[in-house]
Amino acid sequence: MTDHQPSPVHYDIQPADCHGHYFDVCLTIQNPDSQGQHLRLPAWLPGSYMIRDFAKHIIEFTAWHQQQQLAVIRLDKQTWQLQACDGPIEVRYKVYAWDLSVRTAYLDDQFGFYNHSALCLEVIDQADLPCGVHIHLPDSTPDWKLATGMPRISGDAFAGGQFVAESYHDLIDYPVLMGALTLDDFIVKGTRHRIALAGRHFADLDRISADLAKICEAQLDMFDDQAPFDEYTFLVMVTGEGFGGLEHRNSTALLCSRKDLIHAHQQGLTDSYRTFLSLCSHEYFHSWNVKRLRPREFIPFHLDREQYTEQLWFYEGVTSYYDDLFVHRAGLTTPQQYLDLVATTCTRALTGKGPQRQPITLSSKLAWTTFYQQNENAANAISSYYSKGAVTALGIDLLLRRHSHNQCSLDDVMRQLWISYGRDERGTTMDSLLDTLIEFVGHQGEDEMRAFLHRALYTTEPLDIEPLLADVGVTVNKGPAESDNGPFGKAPRVDMPVALGARFKDVESGQQQGLELVQVLEDGPAYQAGLSAGDRIIAIDHLQVTIANHLQFFSRLQPGDTSTIHAFRRDELHSRQLTWQAPQATNWTLSIADEQRLQHWLSATFA
Repeated sequence: MTDHQPSPVHYDIQPADCHGHYFDVCLTIQNPDSQGQHLRLPAWLPGSYMIRDFAKHIIEFTAWHQQQQLAVIRLDKQTWQLQACDGPIEVRYKVYAWDLSVRTAYLDDQFGFYNHSALCLEVIDQADLPCGVHIHLPDSTPDWKLATGMPRISGDAFAGGQFVAESYHDLIDYPVLMGALTLDDFIVKGTRHRIALAGRHFADLDRISADLAKICEAQLDMFDDQAPFDEYTFLVMVTGEGFGGLEHRNSTALLCSRKDLIHAHQQGLTDSYRTFLSLCSHEYFHSWNVKRLRPREFIPFHLDREQYTEQLWFYEGVTSYYDDLFVHRAGLTTPQQYLDLVATTCTRALTGKGPQRQPITLSSKLAWTTFYQQNENAANAISSYYSKGAVTALGIDLLLRRHSHNQCSLDDVMRQLWISYGRDERGTTMDSLLDTLIEFVGHQGEDEMRAFLHRALYTTEPLDIEPLLADVGVTVNKGPAESDNGPFGKAPRVDMPVALGARFKDVESGQQQGLELVQVLEDGPAYQAGLSAGDRIIAIDHLQVTIANHLQFFSRLQPGDTSTIHAFRRDELHSRQLTWQAPQATNWTLSIADEQRLQHWLSATFA
């Protein structure tokens, strides 16, 4: 398609007001419905399973035909009907962009980011037609550049220009990042990869690119070098505090903290940088597992309403299992560092009332309201299809290895699922997933695999992971964490005799100080004393308590001791009697018992 052959649907996108955070959009429809064209903005976007109602950010909506304004009817919260006319229509509107996340749109005088699902109206009954997009950069920011995975048809690299998508469904899978970008390219197995950073940072981009290249290479190795894209872009927004990622067909949108990006004077692997690499690994793996290999219920996507599936435990859980594993396979963590991460995942996945109340298939199905709209009671109410799904994937992998004497693993299952259901985007059912797993475990292990899958997916019974880890030379120990806030996955530096039974955060702003309760765990001391999430503890036994001194209080107490707790609930001061309990032994730690057997698990070999 050239400039002389206009797209049947064309969007002109201008970051018009960086201070007011507005994008201006002009949509041109060459051949509108003669009965009156309908337009719609998605209510959600793939990979983020919550109704977000992007249309609420649209203002100043007008439609024009040959300089004549058309009547517009708002049919519902996300749908417009235009007055019937004969010939091209222009629709002009503004979009408020002040959501600093990977899901919607953001614009200020530092950088801009958006998903087309937040800016570009779908032309009903023309979603399968090619879409042209002209993206501008602000005139006031001559140093700004533009990065996206969308195919470019005009303009210099990283400049504004004309782009094209084969359909509306493809269009909304190409996020856009603009600003004074820091850019770097690297080649992995002949495929160009790019990282683009927006925001103030001190990143050692050479090292980050080199580390990402190793992770990408390990994943491509697993899928027999079958890259499902011609090139790939990591679009990174850097802020003081932030975390998030969203997968797309040939890119990922990432939000990270400035401290997550290793700088030139740092050595080794910091926890925060490892977290960033795992996030990149997670989203990159989604290029296969979610973007193409995905639940059949998502074929096609219906973005005007919820779409339910029980399979998110597999698509997010298996990906969560592999994200840290590929960082290790890339040679960036030691075996013990990796085991510490597995232990942390097990602790988070299996602790609390939530995993005892909600199977992960139900967690998957209700992601729209429970997982994506968590409240302060989440630890007591829901199970995470991410973390418990990852532990389930761990169990599946180790069962496959047990019954094949390390000749078969979850890697083989993923390759087969990719070939059978992902490469041509047929989509999986729950039965096809489970049948493939049973097929690979073989007749000898079929009963054990079926029993494990039933327990893991459809019940809230405890998962028997310890014997499977023992098979691969890993010893499991369970004991108390250092506090209810963690850290988890490691032995505590100090053994506390009591626990509060609540997770809390520091409060030191203005006149307020103390421990603000974030989550209160059922049946724990705080719960029994009548304390609730949001309460701010200011004193224990008539002495002021802060984040700096709270361990001093805990260390001198014993289970069964009673303390007077003073706490504010809103602006009311309450006095509670709290009976201390011993901390629960829910923190997993993993240690190496047999290095040779561990090596069989952690070192991938691909035929």
